[in-house]
Amino acid sequence: MPRSFAGKGAQDGTTTPMTTFDTTKAFIVFNLVANFAYSNWNLVYPEVLSKILSIETDFSALVASTDAKALELYNSGSISDAIEMVTDFSESLGNKLVSDWYEYFGYLFLKYKDGYIVNKSAENKQCGCSSSNANYPQKFYDVIAEVTGDHYLTPTSLESLQSKHAETITKEKLLAMR
Repeated sequence: MPRSFAGKGAQDGTTTPMTTFDTTKAFIVFNLVANFAYSNWNLVYPEVLSKILSIETDFSALVASTDAKALELYNSGSISDAIEMVTDFSESLGNKLVSDWYEYFGYLFLKYKDGYIVNKSAENKQCGCSSSNANYPQKFYDVIAEVTGDHYLTPTSLESLQSKHAETITKEKLLAMR
């Protein structure tokens, strides 16, 4: 079993260390990406799905190739060599997946941050990147407009601005509105 998937747990009569942050463990790394995707779903989901499908395609080809080689060894009487090859392959691939997925989390974290989408760009000599705003769904903007009313509208004249703010709101009035 790959070390990144191994560990003591309830099956061993031991409490699983769920409060220990360890980026060499599959559970932690997979959850880093999943939890990041949950809060950035509309932006991240298509990219994460594409990555998953690409990995699955690659792994399917690798498994088929390894199985064919293992079968050749097995049929030639090298049963222990076949078992060792398949075991080494599984351990290596599992650990590499966790390592690669952690690196992918770093990529997502840097690309989708603070409401921006950041991409590499040699044209910007300051950061080597370009950024654009991540658009929110229209429903988000509609809620802001509904909640704030005309608070953020640009006044058409100085008189309308003065009349809008004619009444002073005290701290007591604000607290009473809670």
